[in-house]
Amino acid sequence: MCSSYRLYITDVQYKVFMENNIIRNQVIDYAVKLGYTVAHDGKIISPYNGVINGGKDDKGYRTVSIRYKNGKSYPIKVCRLAAYIKFGDIVFNEKIQVRHINGICTDDSFHNIEVGTAKDNAYDRNKVDRVTHAIKAATHIRKFDDKTIHAIRIKHSIGYTYKELMLEYGITSKGTMSYIINHSYVTVIE
Repeated sequence: MCSSYRLYITDVQYKVFMENNIIRNQVIDYAVKLGYTVAHDGKIISPYNGVINGGKDDKGYRTVSIRYKNGKSYPIKVCRLAAYIKFGDIVFNEKIQVRHINGICTDDSFHNIEVGTAKDNAYDRNKVDRVTHAIKAATHIRKFDDKTIHAIRIKHSIGYTYKELMLEYGITSKGTMSYIINHSYVTVIE
């Protein structure tokens, strides 16, 4: 199963990320100029070896390694290579994502590859998968689980002050404390 997640990063990490994106985009363009292509059925075609298998990244996407001008090999996603061949430079826009219409990230056939926004990409999933993914992403960045939230609310209802609860649970903001006590800070499954 293919997965994605959102990380909160520093300005330095973002700069490195963007530099890596620029290199990745240059490698994709270079690969096409060398003669690498993706057939309409999704097979990777090397100008040197014909059809090749490539590999997979840690999220399940198919990759192919391209040796760039600087002598280093860079793994690029086959779907991005296919999208570049199909749509051109628009795939290099940082707000554009490559979409697998059928949700299968190993299906890089031309009829399954589209480009769009993150919202478009999310809506390619069925509702159950979208909700499951959203819950996983939300709980990944949450500091407190449902059980801890319940305990905080119980203690508050029996007389613990914000200050006492903040010290006990390591909460540094009264606004956060108020939100935990007064809002739906729970995992919701429809």
